[in-house]
Order: sequence, then structure tokens, then C-alpha cells
Amino acid sequence: MTTIRVIAVKFSSARPHEVRGGLLGWVAVTLHGGYLLDGITVRRTSAGRVALSFPAKVDAHGIQRPYFKPLTDMARRELEEQVLAAIGREHELTP
Repeated sequence: MTTIRVIAVKFSSARPHEVRGGLLGWVAVTLHGGYLLDGITVRRTSAGRVALSFPAKVDAHGIQRPYFKPLTDMARRELEEQVLAAIGREHELTP
């Protein structure tokens, strides 16, 4: 059962030197219900998998505080699948 519905995805490609380091670009994702998630990075992991990384600030104690993130692995997979499918329709994510 899909609980997350992506309406639109805007992808901005990283520069070639950033791509060599694993950063492929950034996405802004519009969700059903009127939510915009912006500043999400698209990265290639060291294992070669393309994954989303969510923005966070670091507090005074050095603890990362995400602005937003999926709360479960299933929610992360749902969001990643929809976003990466939308990007794949427009862009080829190559290493």
C-alpha cells in the first residue's frame, strides 16, 4: 500500500567533479497534500546504489537534526522509488 504520493520532482544536476565524489544532484519533491521537500541530495553510495540523503543541521552538541526524514525503512523505500523513477524519466544517473 502506497502511503506517499509524489506529485512532482525537480532535479538539479551536480557538477562533474562533484559527481566523481558521489554527489549526483539535488531534488525538490512535491507531495500530495501540499508539501514541498527541498534540499534532498541524490548520491551514489560506495556500493554503487543511488540513494536520497536528507538535509539536516548540526546542533551545538554535534548531533545531526534532520529537517525532515522518512520515519521507517518502508517510507524511505517508497519515497526513493518514486523520486528516482521520476528522475530516471528525465535524466540518466551515471557514475
